[in-house]
Amino acid sequence: MHYGESACSWCASKMELSWVRMRIPILNYGVFDQGNSINYRLNMSKNGVLIKVHKGKIEIEGTILREKDEIGIEDFESIAIKMLEQSEIMIFEVQMENYAI
Repeated sequence: MHYGESACSWCASKMELSWVRMRIPILNYGVFDQGNSINYRLNMSKNGVLIKVHKGKIEIEGTILREKDEIGIEDFESIAIKMLEQSEIMIFEVQMENYAI
């Protein structure tokens, strides 16, 4: 096991078991006032993000996300997020490589 990995878990596929390594994501959480903007930069260049709007309304690169919406984004260095309402968001940064052994 490598640094940043959790214990192995299994999944069934076509009646066979295969081991999958699960990497621990980087979690960012924030509550922002309407009109605020943030510029999120990746911690590692091979990572991508899953952004989830818990409350409020945000805009990411022209895409509007509302409460309980989420979006996955990869192949970027930084991304601008604008708060259109008071918003509570979570950003999960995860490695975007294949983990099957």
